[in-house]
Amino acid sequence: MFYTDAITEAEADSLGSFLEFSGFADGTEKTVQITREGDVYQFRMVVVDDYDAEEGYEAMFRIFARDLSENVFRGKKVELHACDDKLKTIEVFEMAENMGDFVEGNGVKMFYTNTVSVDEVNKLLEFFEYSGFSDGSPKTGQLIKEDDVYIVKVVVDIEKIDNPDMEAAFIAYAGEISEAVFENSMVEIHACNAEFTTRKVFAMAIDEAGEE
Repeated sequence: MFYTDAITEAEADSLGSFLEFSGFADGTEKTVQITREGDVYQFRMVVVDDYDAEEGYEAMFRIFARDLSENVFRGKKVELHACDDKLKTIEVFEMAENMGDFVEGNGVKMFYTNTVSVDEVNKLLEFFEYSGFSDGSPKTGQLIKEDDVYIVKVVVDIEKIDNPDMEAAFIAYAGEISEAVFENSMVEIHACNAEFTTRKVFAMAIDEAGEE
């Protein structure tokens, strides 16, 4: 890891520790540089030629920039620069917006806003574990409430769920969440990208009488 005179040794050490803790530094060869222009920190990273072939790469880079801001640079603005092997910028990614606080359980990192309580988030995580949705593998979600509707956002590969069988399964699962966690309130499951932008909505089934 390289750093310029605009970065203090303490900042460089803190960044190095975070890169190791986060798993970014995993033993494979990577070249990065940290610098600053004005109040903006620039995390410069050498990327492979086809770095933009992976679905959702923009969101992943923007989220990583936000993680650097929150965990290393005291909330200051961070840009991630995808660079060639000379550390010349190819593309710039501004950090994603903060998605709220989060609670973790059995591999699921669940963000939430002030529209819901921590108790509701924990109860949802307990149901995820009971139902087998959380199996220890890393998953990311967000819980919010809009009007009287609980919205459970989950980061998924949209292509993998774009079929009738999976649609029916998500609709049924929304109903199970409603009954087990939210006292039969309306629940929607939103299939999202890594920035929690909704790509597909699965609302729990409602019969003609207005009951689940």
